[in-house]
Amino acid sequence: MPGGRLGRLSFLLAVLGVGVVVVFIVSRVLTDRFGWSQWVWWVPVGWFVLAGSGLLVGSALAGWMSRRRGGKKRGGVWGVWGVRLVLLIGCVGMVLNLMFFAERWQNGIAMYGIHWARAVDDGKVRVMHWNLSAGEIDVGRTVAWIQESNVDVALIANPRWNEQRQELVDGLEGIVDEGGTVRRLPRAVVMSRFELLSVSMVSLNAHDAEGDSLRATGGFGWVSLLKFDGGEEHGVFDVWFVDLPSEPTVHRMESMGEVVELLRGSKGGLRPALVVGDFNTVRGSASLGLFDEFEDGDGFVDAFEERGAFGGSWRPNGLTGLRGWIATRSSWHIDLSLVGNGWGVHGYELVMPDGSSWGEGVSHRAQVVDIELMKE
Repeated sequence: MPGGRLGRLSFLLAVLGVGVVVVFIVSRVLTDRFGWSQWVWWVPVGWFVLAGSGLLVGSALAGWMSRRRGGKKRGGVWGVWGVRLVLLIGCVGMVLNLMFFAERWQNGIAMYGIHWARAVDDGKVRVMHWNLSAGEIDVGRTVAWIQESNVDVALIANPRWNEQRQELVDGLEGIVDEGGTVRRLPRAVVMSRFELLSVSMVSLNAHDAEGDSLRATGGFGWVSLLKFDGGEEHGVFDVWFVDLPSEPTVHRMESMGEVVELLRGSKGGLRPALVVGDFNTVRGSASLGLFDEFEDGDGFVDAFEERGAFGGSWRPNGLTGLRGWIATRSSWHIDLSLVGNGWGVHGYELVMPDGSSWGEGVSHRAQVVDIELMKE
């Protein structure tokens, strides 16, 4: 290719790279406030970093080859060197965003996460949520892990309807002390070392602008409203156990708004200590801020943002080749813990309780959060 064409290619690659940076910035600012913006917001930061860095390297190589073949040097503020500088700054910014906001590496350095060696009764409540998505797990190892890890409340969503579900119930009943609870829900299993005072389930729906259901079945997930008696140390507290379906075409601000309205009607506007589960929208989304509309307290705190470290909670299973390579470099954090109503976050971690590799049997990691009642 002649030097002139290589020079133009170099400039074009740099401009495309700046375009990637602009799209990235727009996605971070708008998140899922609009239906169209949620598509770019859901793109993992690492993909933006790879795209921007690849275009920067491609532009530099094309420019070097252009000069080798006698092409003209394109300088100036609006020339290729100026555009490359803007792209370089953008790539550095995206890498920093990946390290300190998407992956939260600094929390790992600060030794955030769960302090696993703690005693059961030290003023904190340890809650585990795991969406099995009807995947295969080692039930025995999972139950043993729950016991050894001092889990106070285990919320297991979407177990298989075959013997896996019954094995979970039988195994968990074998490790709870007197006064504890193991409850079988329509789509979940709940274990608690506290007394479970009440359970109610809210079935959700989502509609388009004309009021038509967005799913043929009419269902759009569920929320189980759980009330526990934490005794003198923790008092009575509520946990909302969420499971929302993957529906990419649904605008999350609209569907989450309906979820909040239904919950407000069910609970009179009161806010729980913890809202935990599979929200199927990524951490940091504007739609999650709708939960702050409840009357009590000053808003929810994302446990991962406060005390979590590293990685995401979900990735697609069974992908090979290029798609598998891309999937392993993705970080969708869609399983979330929102803490509020006078409770604080002491630690947060993502784990695989049955000892399997992530994506080996279940596509979700379990999330474990330590919450503590803030003393006045």
